[in-house]
Amino acid sequence: MTLPDGVWKLMRSDLRGKIGDGDSEIIRNIVVTFLTEKGFFAPAKVQPPIQNEKLLESFKDLKRTLDVHEAMITALGEILEDKELTTGLEWKRKIDKHVEEQNSVPKRH
Repeated sequence: MTLPDGVWKLMRSDLRGKIGDGDSEIIRNIVVTFLTEKGFFAPAKVQPPIQNEKLLESFKDLKRTLDVHEAMITALGEILEDKELTTGLEWKRKIDKHVEEQNSVPKRH
């Protein structure tokens, strides 16, 4: 996959170890998070409000990080489409295929 140098640098300096250990795991987690936020997966159950301030702040930090990921994925999609390397539909099909494959592999605990 071709990504701008700044994206690779961000992945390797800021995201590695936080949302994945390898490049493909980081990208997969960014894409899955983006698709989840956009409602492509079943909605999550409503949770009670968080009372623990440290935990709440941690979730806020995670939300800010996910917002950056959403912007990165959106920009990546736009770049790929602008360069006529893919279409939104083609990209969605590939993502669906990989998510389906991931879901069909039994999880190890």
